[in-house]
Amino acid sequence: MDSTDHAANRIASKTAKLTLGTSVYPFEDVTTLLDDATKDLKVGQLVQVESFSLFDAMCAIVIMDPKMDTGMIVDDYATRPQYDVNQPISPRNLIWVIDNILVGQMTWLSGHALSQTLFTSCYILRAMEIKEDQDETTTASEIPIGFTNIVLKACVIAIAKTCALIWEEMRKGQVYEEEDFMTNKFGVSMFENFPLSSMAALLDQAEYWMDHAGAQWIEKHEGNDASAVISAVKDRILHVRVSLLAMYQVLSPKCSQFQSAIPQLQVARECTKRLQESNSLGVEIIDAFDHSIHRKLVTNTPPRAIALLTLSETFEQLDRMCEDLISIGQALEFTDPITLMNFFIQFGVQKPSPGAFPRSVLQTVLFDDNIIMGSRQVNEVVIEIIRETVHPLPWIFEEAVVDAPGQLATIQESPAAEGITAAKRHFHIMFADFVDKATKPFVDTLQIMGQNVSRQRRNLRKIVQQWESLQEQAEMLDEGLHMILTQIHELEMAEGVDEESEEQQEEAPQPFYFVSWSYHMKLWVMEWMLLLGSELELYSSFEFSMIYGYCDIIMGAHARHLHRVQSVIDGEMERERKKNQDKVNAAKKKKKKKKKKPSSAVGESLSSTPTPTTPVISELTVIMPTVEQQQQVTQVVRIQQQLVTARLNLARGTFLALAALTKIGYLSTTPAHLASHGLNDLETLYKQRFKAFHHLSSPELLSFPAYLERLECDRLDSIDILDYAAEFFNEAKRSLDDLQTLSAAEARVSLCEDAWRKDLKNMIRVCIGNKVGIAALKKDARVVELRRVRDEYFVRVQRAQQLKKQKELQKKLHGPKGKKPKSASSGEGSSSHGLEEQEELLRPVLPPPEQMPPPTELFKSPQKNVVFDWKYHLWWPVIGLQETKH
Repeated sequence: MDSTDHAANRIASKTAKLTLGTSVYPFEDVTTLLDDATKDLKVGQLVQVESFSLFDAMCAIVIMDPKMDTGMIVDDYATRPQYDVNQPISPRNLIWVIDNILVGQMTWLSGHALSQTLFTSCYILRAMEIKEDQDETTTASEIPIGFTNIVLKACVIAIAKTCALIWEEMRKGQVYEEEDFMTNKFGVSMFENFPLSSMAALLDQAEYWMDHAGAQWIEKHEGNDASAVISAVKDRILHVRVSLLAMYQVLSPKCSQFQSAIPQLQVARECTKRLQESNSLGVEIIDAFDHSIHRKLVTNTPPRAIALLTLSETFEQLDRMCEDLISIGQALEFTDPITLMNFFIQFGVQKPSPGAFPRSVLQTVLFDDNIIMGSRQVNEVVIEIIRETVHPLPWIFEEAVVDAPGQLATIQESPAAEGITAAKRHFHIMFADFVDKATKPFVDTLQIMGQNVSRQRRNLRKIVQQWESLQEQAEMLDEGLHMILTQIHELEMAEGVDEESEEQQEEAPQPFYFVSWSYHMKLWVMEWMLLLGSELELYSSFEFSMIYGYCDIIMGAHARHLHRVQSVIDGEMERERKKNQDKVNAAKKKKKKKKKKPSSAVGESLSSTPTPTTPVISELTVIMPTVEQQQQVTQVVRIQQQLVTARLNLARGTFLALAALTKIGYLSTTPAHLASHGLNDLETLYKQRFKAFHHLSSPELLSFPAYLERLECDRLDSIDILDYAAEFFNEAKRSLDDLQTLSAAEARVSLCEDAWRKDLKNMIRVCIGNKVGIAALKKDARVVELRRVRDEYFVRVQRAQQLKKQKELQKKLHGPKGKKPKSASSGEGSSSHGLEEQEELLRPVLPPPEQMPPPTELFKSPQKNVVFDWKYHLWWPVIGLQETKH
């Protein structure tokens, strides 16, 4: 034991002698020391210093790869001279260096380590070693040093400063470390403290030098390509300038300068296109990038094997990042919350997915200090989206937003009206509490759309429980509202204002405004969560019938729910219109009977003062909404209902196509490889898939036996099922075509019109593809064989049944041998009854489906594989068959 302590002390003393540099860390060989120390150790013993951790142990693993093993010294690397960052480079070399630094930047933003991407550039790591006071006197043939110490140095520092601003944003925790982004800087400076004004001065100097000395040298030495090379260098200086300024403005506190960044981002997109066109002018510099630099940097995790982006991929991602940031900036000026929510939906589902940086920016600007998108109070947004979705009574929001004490003091109310006023005040308190609690699930739902797809589905499992809890509170709020509406109706009946009969009142559906909105949001979250599983490839082929069958249930409930909301809104608007019309008619009759009074200011003043007996409700201003206004009010619900119905038909068509394939035998409810999921039977898998919905009060849970019963499709023939599936795809296409005719303002997608229309077109392609696929399925050998066998079986059974019934009819008409049949009573009715009886006896009866031979005994054609093609949409497949490969 003493020898072990002595070995540990020697290791600790050696470790204390190691010194660290600024960016590159020298190592001391302690192999002999460790070999000597381990001789005194027994198997299972470990000697370690207090600071040693599991991360250090992982880093100590040697995999014999020079790029991967930290501290590994290779002979050719040890003898290789250090790259000289002060050497003169040509403008073509400069173009190549900047382009490849951008490759490293965008590869880093795609989720890789800085040590394997941006820091592989020797100019990034040693930018401050470039000397500014070098002698610029050159001969006519020599390359001016200004391309290095003026132009390249300014561009390199500007790119590093831009990355530092991005790094600060990503550290806020809006994205997930290791999943989306890697923030480890390995102790290397990215010029975080470099003043922006000094950076602008360096870029100004680079542009000035290029306009004069640099352009003159290029014109003398580049010949016909001179103008192209000059433009290429200037475009890169402009690109790094506008990118730096745009990032600074995008990340300004409280979105104060985000709108100013939009023009800069548009210029950056234009520069990116020109950079891509001119990248072929670049000429490579050997050793300017060291891809083994990771071995010199201290890290707590082993590096990953990566592949850098190509130049075309780099410019494409740069352009897409600028486009996403522009769309976020435009969304800051949203006009209504429905438009904002549609933007978030399309942002979250667009393909390819936005990068980690735009998603982080979106979540940062979404919610800060109870402000949505830097401009609106979150409570106001929640109230407005409830109003736009379910259209509650106007007084609910008017009193909730503006509470002016003493506002009604001049109006003398009856005791009944005072009771209603007190009930309203109590209701407003409950409503304000409901809105406060609704802000969390609402904001969380929007934030989920800014996360990566895997996190979206994981967090949706949690958010659906929040909407369930909010729905329970909404029920209490609606109950309080119903009590107030009952009191108002009784007061109106007493004053003779509301003359609707009790039957009409009972027929009118009760308005559940707040439950309707909460339930609508919960159903939408459930749909989203199920369909994301298809995008993430979580489901096996035999599970898709379960998933789309469950989607059918949820979307069916959603469509019925929106239809009910629409019915309530239409009914209330119609009753309000009739009530206002009755008031207008009553006022006209009263005006005709009223005698003419002398006109005087005193008389007018006295006549306008309400008396204690004046009914308060009948004195309200009469507003007659036009047909256009009514359509505008219900437009949001109608569009949502139409979209949900289109998805419902897509889900039903997909489910029926899978049910038909199951009947034919190409899919199975008891797959052989179910054990690979760690489960014993399909029912267990079914319960696990929908475990997140087990504790929800609504919609009604689809049990496993009910699912199997739905899969039978009322025991219809497979061709009949395919016909129904094709019809559902037709209906979905009609709905989607109707949605495409809407303008961006009508559909509330002005912030994401292109993405919205693209999504509709992709779903239409899915409908067309599945219709073509169903036509091919109906010609499949198994389907034709099944139909032929069943037709023959039906014919045989029907013939036997008809012969039997004819014998029974003969016996009934002629009676047994030796006896005469009873005479039928005379009369037309008895005659027709006898004919119906004869027709019923002669009508063929189809055999019960359970008497049919099982499919396994019918099929002689070979087994085929079911193919799910996701090329049009990641949520909706095109289903087909493929020959089995032997």
